[in-house]
Amino acid sequence: MSRTSSALIEGMRKLVVEENLELRELKPEDSVEIAAVVENCFDHLTTWLPWVNSTYTAKDTKVFIKRARILSEQGRGLQMAVVQNGRIVGGIGFNNIDTVNRVAEIGYWLSESATGKGLMTKCCKALVDHGFRELGLNRIVIRCATENTKSQAIPLRLGFTFEGISREAEKLHNKYVDLKVYSLLSSDKKPFDQRA
Repeated sequence: MSRTSSALIEGMRKLVVEENLELRELKPEDSVEIAAVVENCFDHLTTWLPWVNSTYTAKDTKVFIKRARILSEQGRGLQMAVVQNGRIVGGIGFNNIDTVNRVAEIGYWLSESATGKGLMTKCCKALVDHGFRELGLNRIVIRCATENTKSQAIPLRLGFTFEGISREAEKLHNKYVDLKVYSLLSSDKKPFDQRA
């Protein structure tokens, strides 16, 4: 895979992952398309995402995008659409960027039809590379429910270190779930460049 290219286009970040696959910062007009994707694969997404529930609407997405853009302007977050062949198929981003300690956590989701093809691994690699190279992060974290083996495969493929389990760290609808915690440091970056 060729090296990810990063560009700031019309004040908006865009990362080209490979031909026909890119990450671009969310914009307000994405809300209807994202809501449609979520609705079309509701059962798939609700299994592991607490924000996907029976009352989810395009208005919720619009509110999320507005907040995400404010955090991005403050340097405290970065939320991007996963765009394949011109259509949004998921989302990925840095949640809660700690600018003092240079730490961020990656969150991601993908429509059911786009899973199982290695897309999210490529997208995570591109975002991690951007975080280290462009944002100057020192530590990037991925947390996954202990039973979500598909999500756990991504940090493992990318050489993240398993640090342990945070007990009942996330409320998933009507129950609390334990989360596996994985991290990658900027000092791990050179080997990371060779992965995935």
